[in-house]
Amino acid sequence: MIQRYHISVARATANVTHNHPEGIKGAESTASAIYMARNGSSKEEIKTYIEREFHYDLSRTLDNIRTYYHHVESCQETVPEAIIAFLESKDFEDAIRNAVSLGGDTDTLGAITGSIAEAFYGIPAVLIAECKSRIDKGLMTDVLDEFDHVLGRSVDTYSDEVDETQANQMIEAAIDQYYIQQDKNGMLLFMEVMVTRMQQAGEVIVPYITENPFMSEEQISKVKAGDTISLDHDVRLKIETVKDSDEKEWIGVFTSSEEMHKGSAGNVQMNQSIESILRLALNWEQVNGIVINPFGKYIQMTKKMIELLINGYEYNENERKSKDDENN
Repeated sequence: MIQRYHISVARATANVTHNHPEGIKGAESTASAIYMARNGSSKEEIKTYIEREFHYDLSRTLDNIRTYYHHVESCQETVPEAIIAFLESKDFEDAIRNAVSLGGDTDTLGAITGSIAEAFYGIPAVLIAECKSRIDKGLMTDVLDEFDHVLGRSVDTYSDEVDETQANQMIEAAIDQYYIQQDKNGMLLFMEVMVTRMQQAGEVIVPYITENPFMSEEQISKVKAGDTISLDHDVRLKIETVKDSDEKEWIGVFTSSEEMHKGSAGNVQMNQSIESILRLALNWEQVNGIVINPFGKYIQMTKKMIELLINGYEYNENERKSKDDENN
């Protein structure tokens, strides 16, 4: 009964604007594909179910469809094509590109394909940040934030459970995008992603230098999991800085161990919140700012950029607190 619930909801909601047998069928089949994708079904299982229950021909290929496809308003000539665009995709972005490549009613195709692809793949955080950066701040973003909150995927809900390495991939993706665009929009996207990671209490790896090791090799060999260690000496840590071609110093931080191991970075590494390391760089006279992933595809953040970033983060936090106060 639970598995059929999505069918009845799809039928009820479609009746308002698509009160036609084919319109209802299109809504039910799309809802079914989304439900199955969200609950672990394979593409082959989704394809088989949709063909059996709704009699759509999903055996065609996109290359074949493109030769004759045109703008069509009927569900029976839109929904199956959108589902095929999903079935032939390798990730979320590829699914949307497949849908748009067909031409015709591309906004409808993209909406159907994208809804299934989101359930199956999820949406990369960098694409979410890019889209939100293109929407006027105000009512629309408030609706999106509230929608995410209802679904339990808002920043406040999942920040304590976020996998740092995976979450920092959005920073790496933003850097990649900046290298492609090399313009103001690329930098704005990067800044937006950094604010998002700060809101998630995100962390980066910071290398430190210490002259005295924590433990000798003999001590290390005797340590077992769960042991409590007491040191018989002081250990002083100093952040390792990197120099650019002009001999100016920067704090080097890393999004992952993989990025850090592309070079040599300190003899002690610690996870540190992005906010705290940015504030440290802002107040440290010796450094010019921060460089993220200095041994790979990197990006430098001057103190001016850091100041703008912190101001943006604080503004967003104040806005969020104000809304929470209003709701309470």
